[in-house]
Amino acid sequence: CPAAQIHLHVMDMPDELRPELAAFIASLPNSRIAVTREVLGVANQPQGIRSCVYSPARTRIAMALARYYAKTIWLIDADALFNRDPRPQVDALGPFDVASILMMAFEPWHMMPAGTVIVRPTAAARRFAALVDGFLRQRMATGNIAWGTEQVGLYGAWHYLRSVNADFTL
Repeated sequence: CPAAQIHLHVMDMPDELRPELAAFIASLPNSRIAVTREVLGVANQPQGIRSCVYSPARTRIAMALARYYAKTIWLIDADALFNRDPRPQVDALGPFDVASILMMAFEPWHMMPAGTVIVRPTAAARRFAALVDGFLRQRMATGNIAWGTEQVGLYGAWHYLRSVNADFTL
């Protein structure tokens, strides 16, 4: 989408890679790309620990940005592949506040994958995003995270809003 605003959030990027990132962004002349950096301090930790920190951080920043931008936000995992124009998927949202995949599973961390989540600029969607953001901030601040924490936050926010009959559609 040529008119799309891209927000790239980079975690634990070494300073020596900043010029490479700037050169890459400059090589895309018609793109609107905003970049934020965050130091989480786990770059030298084993892969399992990095995954447990980076996945919730990615979802947390996306939910914070959903409250910041007055546009539809699409959280796309770094390894997501697209082979066609994504606009029909976004247009299919219709009146819904948030779009995700709900899966039949016993564990709440498997019920709502965090790889692709679409959040529209509605009051209900911002409430959802604030709940997920707050949950993940609290969990990350206390170090109480594990693989799937962000999926528990997404599912928990959806389940809570549904249980209190909030004006929220998924």
